[in-house]
This record gives sequence, C-alpha cells and structure tokens, in this order.
Amino acid sequence: MMHNDIHQALTYYLHTYFSERNLESTLQLFSEFCSGYGTGLDESYFNFEEMKTLYARDIQQAPDSIDFQIYNLKTELLLNNTGYSACQLNLQLHLAEQKLKLNHIRLSIFWTKKDQNWQVAHMHISFPADVHGKDEAYPVKELEERNTVLQRLVDERTKKLDEANIKLYKLLEEVKTLRGIIPICSYCKKIRDDNGAWEIIEAYISEHSDAQFSHGVCPECYKKIMEDME
Repeated sequence: MMHNDIHQALTYYLHTYFSERNLESTLQLFSEFCSGYGTGLDESYFNFEEMKTLYARDIQQAPDSIDFQIYNLKTELLLNNTGYSACQLNLQLHLAEQKLKLNHIRLSIFWTKKDQNWQVAHMHISFPADVHGKDEAYPVKELEERNTVLQRLVDERTKKLDEANIKLYKLLEEVKTLRGIIPICSYCKKIRDDNGAWEIIEAYISEHSDAQFSHGVCPECYKKIMEDME
C-alpha cells in the first residue's frame, strides 16, 4: 500500500509540474528542508527558497504544458515515513516556437511523509552522457577516435609545413640580394669592397649575388664609337 502511495505522489508531482505547469501546487509537494540538483549548471538548491526560485524560473521560461512519458519506474519504502522513487522520462515541449524533445531523463526522489502526505525531500535530475557506448563507463572509444583524428590532422599539417619549408628553402637558395650602402666611384664606377680594394662593377655584383653579365653596346655608346672611328 505504501508503494502505491509513493507511486501516486510521483504521478501527481509529474502531472502538476509538467502538465499543468502550476507553480504553487508544485511547491506544496516539497518539504521545507528540501534539496536537489537539476540539469542546468546552476540548478542546485539546499532549502525551500532556493528551490522555489529555480522552479519559478523554469515555469516562466517554458510556461506551456510539457508532454511526458515515464518508464523504468521503481518505488521503494525505506521506513514508515521515508520512501524512494526512480524513473526515466521522455519529454516533449514547445520552446521559442520550436518543438523540443528531451529523452532518457533520469529522475530520483527521496520522499518524506508529513501529516499523511508524501513530500519531496531530495531530488536529482540528470541526462545520460551520449559520448560513450553502452559497454563503457567512460568515453574510451570516443577519446581514441578523437586522438586518431587529431593525429591525422597533425600529420597532414606537418606534411604541408615540410613541403612549404622545402619550397621556401629552395627560393632562399635562388635569391641572393645586395643590401646596404655600396661605395662607388663617381667617375670610373668601380666599387670598393670590404677590404678596401676597388673592383669593376661587374666583378663586385657577380661576387655578391647570383647575377651574371652579358656584354653588349647601348645605342648611345654605339653612336659615339662610330663617330670616333670616323
């Protein structure tokens, strides 16, 4: 009989909270010394006022009725005035003009009896993690696959960097430039090297770069040479 009472108390809580979204009626089902954890990051409470604040926010953000399906229900009478219930829920609601489904929610409640009424003393709601398989306590396969993908990305990136470095090295080998101030004679155009010796411009540039010279005669010089020959 006590099991049925706890079952009925749970059913009434779910109907009042999810279907009716009735804040005042829901609050009446909690003990004044209640505590619990929700699915949100900040959803924990250790007294009635903290619980009231969280439930008020919950119903304010999603005021419309929430459809629920309950399965894997278990109730247990621990003492004459203490009971326990556990179940899983599938929820369907409308939020921000969209349909939202929340499946496999886990709900555990410790009940305490006061004045012939069962009240929530402690509640815990959670979502199961979906990053690991049914045969895993921790997401080992997920981590292994993630490491494999990361290693492949690292290898591909390393290969591209190696190829880019090779291309850059070849370009640096092909490019040899002259920099700085080069002392050159204003008359003969010879250049003074680091040792103080004067070299013809062709020799200096060939020594300090990869440039090579092919000699020819410009039109002005050709005209001058022809005039001198005449």
